[in-house]
Amino acid sequence: MLPFAALAIIATAAVALVALSVTSSALSSHIRRDVVDATRVVSRGGFATTPGILSAIRQMTGAEVVTFDTAGLVATTLDPSAQADLVQRVISGGRALALGDAPVEQQLENAPPYYVAYSKVADRPDTVVALLLENSEMNAATRRLTGAILGGAFLSLALTIVVGQFVARRVSNPISTLARFADTVSSPGDHGRAPTGDDEVGRLGAAFNHMLERLEQAQGAVVRSEKLALAGLFAARVAHDVRNPLSSLKLQAQLIHAHAAPGSDERSMAEAMLLDIDQVEFVVTNLLDLAREVRLQRTPAAINALIEGVLRQVAPQCAHRHIAVSRHLAPDLPLVPLDPDRMTQALRNVIVNAVEALRERGTLAVWSHLSADGREVIVDVDDDGVGLDPEAARRAFDPFVSTKPDGVGLGLVNARSVVEGHGGTITLEPRRPAGTRATIRIPLEIGNTNG
Repeated sequence: MLPFAALAIIATAAVALVALSVTSSALSSHIRRDVVDATRVVSRGGFATTPGILSAIRQMTGAEVVTFDTAGLVATTLDPSAQADLVQRVISGGRALALGDAPVEQQLENAPPYYVAYSKVADRPDTVVALLLENSEMNAATRRLTGAILGGAFLSLALTIVVGQFVARRVSNPISTLARFADTVSSPGDHGRAPTGDDEVGRLGAAFNHMLERLEQAQGAVVRSEKLALAGLFAARVAHDVRNPLSSLKLQAQLIHAHAAPGSDERSMAEAMLLDIDQVEFVVTNLLDLAREVRLQRTPAAINALIEGVLRQVAPQCAHRHIAVSRHLAPDLPLVPLDPDRMTQALRNVIVNAVEALRERGTLAVWSHLSADGREVIVDVDDDGVGLDPEAARRAFDPFVSTKPDGVGLGLVNARSVVEGHGGTITLEPRRPAGTRATIRIPLEIGNTNG
């Protein structure tokens, strides 16, 4: 603000001085012109020698009149006895001038000073009339005008400084706030977002927020990539150390189930063992899928058929948990270009996740329909289980993050990888009064996706 304040002071002073000079010059010229014009009028006819007329002129113009000839004083509005020296100085000054047809102006230095205009009387060439105007009134008027101009200038300067400070604060405060926010970005933790608005600083804050969001997304992608790399190493070890003994256990449980009598305790135990083995195989498969790159073998497939197949797979688990399954599958959906095996696995991960969220009893509802623009097939998986808090929903697709006590945190990660590989999206959102909805969107046209 200091450079702008100095510039305002200089500009205001310059304008005030120019205005004062021009106004004073104009006022002085106007008064002198009036005195000269009055002198011309008085010098005609017998006005200059008639005391009554001179008194009237004095009242109208405020100027004193002195008429003299070669012999001395003829008539005057001044007091000859009290102001004899002034009268004598006017007469002496007029005699020293070479008067022509036009009035002649002269500044008479006195106390107070006078401005004098001399003119010859028209019908008496040896007679001269002089009009005296005291300058003190004009000087007083000039001083008053000077005071008014300087007062206005200082008032204008004060207003300029006040308004400048207000504008500077309006501009600098948002910038300072944005700068303080930028300083906090380098520190760890939740940084929030910068304030935004419709002005330039507000738009800068919005751009800063957009940059921060992209940075956080990039950081999140790096973290997920590192977790996925770790999961890949872990999956290779699990595949080698777990899968072979698990296959042996499954074969023996199947033999026991085949030879046990229907309804016997042995058969029930074998069914429970097979159910648990299937769950372990499901976890191992998720680990292996996480370690493998998504390479899709697309073919036109009916999404409803894939959903029905998954529901048949989880039917024993639903029956064991007393979970009711509700289907709302739109008929005549178009075929979708997708990898049936990988999409089946993704659907199974999402549906099993919903079943496990129900724990015991509850309702599982699966919906399929076209999007409003007809460009996507949408699959909704609803449960009325415990639901997700906002923090859990935000981290649901991170590897090894699970809200279930025995969860591994890989099912939704694999499902997201497969769905995004098809060019689609998968999201989670809470339901009211309870539960969660998982929404899968798959485009009907193949875009720039993996596969």
